Amino acid sequence: MLRQFFSSIGRVTAVTLVVAGSCVECSTTSSDGTNSTGDISRVTLYDSLSDMSDDSTTIVVGTVSSQEVARDITKEDDFTISSFSVTRVVKGTDVSPGDVVKVRQIGSAKQQTGVEMLSTDQVYLLYLTPSGLTGDLASQYYVTGAEAGIYQDVSSPSSPSTSILKNASQARSETADSMSFGRVESDTGDTLPATVTLQEVDKQAQ
Repeated sequence: MLRQFFSSIGRVTAVTLVVAGSCVECSTTSSDGTNSTGDISRVTLYDSLSDMSDDSTTIVVGTVSSQEVARDITKEDDFTISSFSVTRVVKGTDVSPGDVVKVRQIGSAKQQTGVEMLSTDQVYLLYLTPSGLTGDLASQYYVTGAEAGIYQDVSSPSSPSTSILKNASQARSETADSMSFGRVESDTGDTLPATVTLQEVDKQAQ
């Protein structure tokens, strides 16, 4: 569950979020509107896909169809919210192929936090955790372990395999099972494979 801790020190507001055992400190913004790049610190580092799967309620494949930036937790801190079109569900009972889920990340292009942000029209394998927020934001997700839970299709955007992964009716095929995804950021302190296939991810999620 997400817990929010807000503290004001002088003219700087810091936001700390605890997500699935991972402590994430986002960027700071001074009262005059100046943005600064924050650092990400985490309590939990993962030794295996199995561990990360256990901490994730939802594991999905799909594409980012659109994004928006919101300041809906504090007035100073940006959150990038990606609309993620799901084509395959590896784990989770609340999401089905064809659904669009909202994935929330700390920061934005203008207020960078050092976190690798999702990109539109890219095919991803995402490990997700419920936001723990209230109201309309309750249905949104955070990426498990900040960047650790983001794997990207290693094929070229124009390759046939990418087209398969973008199609909900084909993403469950045996062809899709053998397709590889690579970590978007390897320098996170986790001991996770650099590349995985969907067949391997399915096995680790069981």
